Amino acid sequence: MPTKVYQEVVDLVNELDGSSVAMFIQQYLDTTFKRMYSGMTSSGNINDLLVKLANIKANDEILDPTCGIGGTLLAVVKNNPHQRIYGQDINSVCIAITEMILEINGSTDYHLFIGDTLSNPYYIQDENLKKFDVVITEPPFVSQFDKDLNKNDKYNRYSFGTVPLKKADWGFIMNAINSSKELSGRAIVLLPTGALFRGGSENEIRQNILKNDLFEAIISLPGGLLAGTAVPTSVLIFNHDKSPDQKNKILFVKVPKESLVQEGKGTKLTDESIEKIVTTIQSFKEIKNYSMILPNNQVSTKNMMVERYIKKTVYNFDNQKYYINLIDFYNGNTIALKNVSKIDRGYNMVSKNENPEGKYWIMKISDIDSKSINYDKMSRGDVEGRTKVDNYELQDGDIVMTVRGIFKLLMAKNVKDKTLINSNLVRLRVNPKLYNPDFLKLFLDSPIGRAQLDSITVGTTVRQIPIKTLSEYQLPQLSLEEQEKVVHNYLQEINEIQSEMNKLQNLKKKIIKNYIKKWAWKGYTKRMEKQIMIYNFYGFKIILKRSDNKVIYRYENVVRPDEINFRHNEKYVLEYNNGDAHALSKLIETNSGLVHSFANRYSSYLGSGLSKEDLVQAGYIGLIKAVKRYDSKKDNKFSTYAYWWIRKEILDEKDSINLTIRIPSHKAATIKLIKLLENQSMELYGRVNISWICQKANVDEKQYRYLSQVDREKSKPMSLDHSVSDNENGQLADTLPDTKQSIQTIVENDFLREDLYKQLHQRLTQREAKVIIERYDFDNHGQQTLSEIGQELGVTKERIRQIEKHAIDKLRDIDGLRDYFLNN
Repeated sequence: MPTKVYQEVVDLVNELDGSSVAMFIQQYLDTTFKRMYSGMTSSGNINDLLVKLANIKANDEILDPTCGIGGTLLAVVKNNPHQRIYGQDINSVCIAITEMILEINGSTDYHLFIGDTLSNPYYIQDENLKKFDVVITEPPFVSQFDKDLNKNDKYNRYSFGTVPLKKADWGFIMNAINSSKELSGRAIVLLPTGALFRGGSENEIRQNILKNDLFEAIISLPGGLLAGTAVPTSVLIFNHDKSPDQKNKILFVKVPKESLVQEGKGTKLTDESIEKIVTTIQSFKEIKNYSMILPNNQVSTKNMMVERYIKKTVYNFDNQKYYINLIDFYNGNTIALKNVSKIDRGYNMVSKNENPEGKYWIMKISDIDSKSINYDKMSRGDVEGRTKVDNYELQDGDIVMTVRGIFKLLMAKNVKDKTLINSNLVRLRVNPKLYNPDFLKLFLDSPIGRAQLDSITVGTTVRQIPIKTLSEYQLPQLSLEEQEKVVHNYLQEINEIQSEMNKLQNLKKKIIKNYIKKWAWKGYTKRMEKQIMIYNFYGFKIILKRSDNKVIYRYENVVRPDEINFRHNEKYVLEYNNGDAHALSKLIETNSGLVHSFANRYSSYLGSGLSKEDLVQAGYIGLIKAVKRYDSKKDNKFSTYAYWWIRKEILDEKDSINLTIRIPSHKAATIKLIKLLENQSMELYGRVNISWICQKANVDEKQYRYLSQVDREKSKPMSLDHSVSDNENGQLADTLPDTKQSIQTIVENDFLREDLYKQLHQRLTQREAKVIIERYDFDNHGQQTLSEIGQELGVTKERIRQIEKHAIDKLRDIDGLRDYFLNN
């Protein structure tokens, strides 16, 4: 840095007061370390909410047993720098950051410890666990629990039940409750909402805490408030000293999504919403559709989600908004589903039992079409020997519904023998003497039925309906005659609507026909430059032909690409076989719609690494193969023949992309033939007869053994810990560099960043340097994406990625940075 510039910077710093410097350092720490320790931080907005809910007094002692980088403790100190606060965290770096932040903000009475709070708390007084007026904690969402602590914790903190080994949420809660003062202490805990309905020992813990009347309030927060996750969260408030009007009661609060506002790349609660939450908790009052007070004996610990008790009234089904009050429905004359129908969860088919030649059809969610069962892609398999197949087998008249993931509903018809439903589906076998199956299906699919299903759905990431809860699903209690009348009237009205729609469709065709006539009469033929012109017009395909100075037109519904008329195909194939090279282009152009049709149909495979262009390219390869191999003398149409080849090439492309080793399609076909011959050999000879297989497959024994080895290894996963050297010191993971992570780490380090920036224009070309500068924000204008830089330089984003990689490889040779890259 030039001396003059350096002096100007020093003079500027000297003019700043201490609070301004502290604010700058605070912002730097907040930005830098929240990125590095995102799992140990939450927004200051959330910290402020938790501290305000704690209603802290001047002389209170505060504990955060999982303090991370000190966000909650900082919120306390900002209100009172002299507050006595305690914090512990398992990460020593986080504790160092916390201490720095507290010092900068003038905290005078803080005590910080390093260690695992669950197994070794350091806030000890006279060899006993120190008790606090307020405990505020935001435990890590993913944490394990030492099973020995359930019985051997010397401070007896886990007294309400057994903590599961893989879910320590309620271990942190019990630690918070038992670390607060027994007569007056309060604990505020932020957790993922899933902790409120998981069963097993966690339900037992909730029951025991409820028996001790320690729940004061549960607040449901919308998803997206925490960095790095959209998981909905809840705030649990526990109180050892509830006021008389709060005794044996719990306040439930549901914070709506409308309480969120955008902040940078994330969201936060508005100040008004925080104030409303705090006021509602402190006043312990009910607000319609926002908060509700329930006696403990009306609260089910099996599901303590706020949404179970504060029912929403606005629902969106099939792009329609409905206002539904389920309370009014429940107060009517209803009957439980379990009283009229047998309810069976599907069979849990494990992958080892899946078999293309299996005895049973295994029906999955994807096999349910809108009105029928799709057997085209349904998998098959076998079941364990003692399985009671009757509990899972489907028959006509059964109602099938999803209980996990997306909602689907179907009345089973034309069911094939030995069709089983899988575990994400439920089978309702209605007793027709008690309830009409058609009426039940209509009700389940109605807005009120869907709203009720929505109200009993649990889960945050994947929505699911517990079978026990579904058994209590309420149905209108009508006589069979009334149900049949409803079904009859519904179907009659649907048929009338369909009839009117058909009339409107015919009217539409008539209008278009008249429009085309007028169009043609105005001399449109003079402006037609092509022999045939095709237009899409309001959902119809308009075809105009020029013939003898007249316009001949016809119109039809727009057809799918695989229904295109291929009447010219045989003519073009014959011309191609006779040596006309242009005929191949005509064939490809004529059948391109079929290729794109298949590419769209199999676009669900795009997530596995295939682009749509890959599928289209494979389809064209299949089309060309069909042209070259088609024999017009055989009794089959070219369109059918091309259909098969295009489909084959696209499916082969899909199969090969999922393999660790990609195999040429002709080799893959040989491998499939060999596997088929091996099965036939076992049937004929009782063993694998290699010489017979080689003769049938037209390969020698060496090729056979090679292809068999490829087949075994092609999709075999390889561990990153796999040794790649004789002395077993080198592992496969050591050979897989993460170049972007390494250079990003250097860029965030001021000293290495300066060294790297000096070398950019010396070591790299002008274009390479520009890419690195904009990708890693050396010019302080913000990081640019690959697409943005590509648009600026006039190349594709893939080319920018290649330039970036090549530049990073060059930078690896810089003296002083080489060791850093190798060590990281």
